[in-house]
Amino acid sequence: MPETGVQSPYRPLKAGLFVVPGQLDTPVALTGNRCRACGSKFFPARAYCARCSAHDFAPLTFGPDGVVETFTVVRQSLPGSAMTAPYAIVNVKMAGGVVAQSVLVDHPVAEVRIGLAVAAVVRRVLTDDDGTEIVNYVFRPR
Repeated sequence: MPETGVQSPYRPLKAGLFVVPGQLDTPVALTGNRCRACGSKFFPARAYCARCSAHDFAPLTFGPDGVVETFTVVRQSLPGSAMTAPYAIVNVKMAGGVVAQSVLVDHPVAEVRIGLAVAAVVRRVLTDDDGTEIVNYVFRPR
C-alpha cells in the first residue's frame, strides 16, 4: 500500500484496498496494480494477470472519482450487518479504467441510476474491542 506520510488512526476492514486517510469522509484513492507485460489494470491488486498470465506488476492508484456502471438494491439486511436495508451496491467505473464495487451512501435508493457521478470516501464500519475504528471505502454522489 502506498505511503502517504500520515499516520492514520483507522484500520481498514481489508488491508491493501485503499490508502487509509487521516480523516473520515474525505476522498480516497483505491490501490491496485498494472501488469508490466500487457498494461492491464486491476482492482483489487492481482498476483497474476488475467489477460496474459504474467506476474510482474507495478502498483497503481485509482479514483477517487467514477461513474455508476450498474447497481443492485438490497432490501433485506442480514442479522448483525453494518448496513440497514434498503441500500444500493454499485459497480463504479473508476477514473483509470477499473471497476470497483461498494455501497452507495448519502443518496436515496430510489434515485440511484447508471451514469451517476460518485467519489470513493472512507467511512467507519465498526469499532473493535480495543476502540480502534475499522473503516472501508464507500461511494457517495459528487
